[in-house]
Amino acid sequence: MTKKDSSKDQINALLEEYKMFTQENNLPGCSAEELIIEADLTNAQKEFLADFITRWDKAMADHYLGWLSVSAFRLVTVSRRSLSDFLVTT
Repeated sequence: MTKKDSSKDQINALLEEYKMFTQENNLPGCSAEELIIEADLTNAQKEFLADFITRWDKAMADHYLGWLSVSAFRLVTVSRRSLSDFLVTT
C-alpha cells in the first residue's frame, strides 16, 4: 500500500466518522467548519469539531500535498486551534 492509498483510507475513515457524529448529534450535514461557526453546539461538540478539522486538514495535506513541511502544517494547526479555542470558550 502506498502512502497515497493510506491517506485515502484515512480520509474515508474521517468521512465515516463525521457522518456518524452528525447523525448521532442530530446535526445538519454541512462542513465541520460551517457547523462549528453557525450551529448551536455544546462545548464537547465544538471540541470534537475543532479536533476533527485539524485531523481532516492533516489527512488532506498528506494526500494532496505530501511535500508540505511539518512546520507549515504546524502553522496551520496553530491558527485553527486559536480559532477553535475562541469558539469553545465563547
